[in-house]
Amino acid sequence: KYGIELQDYVQIGSHCSLYSSSTIDNKKGKILLKKNARLGTHSVVAPGVTIGRNSIIGAFSFVNIDIPDNVLAYGIPVRIIRKLTKNEIATF
Repeated sequence: KYGIELQDYVQIGSHCSLYSSSTIDNKKGKILLKKNARLGTHSVVAPGVTIGRNSIIGAFSFVNIDIPDNVLAYGIPVRIIRKLTKNEIATF
């Protein structure tokens, strides 16, 4: 309803759910997956969330906060685990 923007080279795993509005808590807002963001299988992205450039979200995560560029994050709810190394960041 409020939109989802996928920039270049975004990868979304199977069975992911991206919600731009929620009837449970009345949150709403556009979702943005920046260039080369990767979303692991079975993950859920809440309304209004931005996932940063080159960031990786592990499988089965619940993403309810903005994720900065160049990090690895996963969990329920998601948490930032660490920054990615230069070798782990794909360049396009």
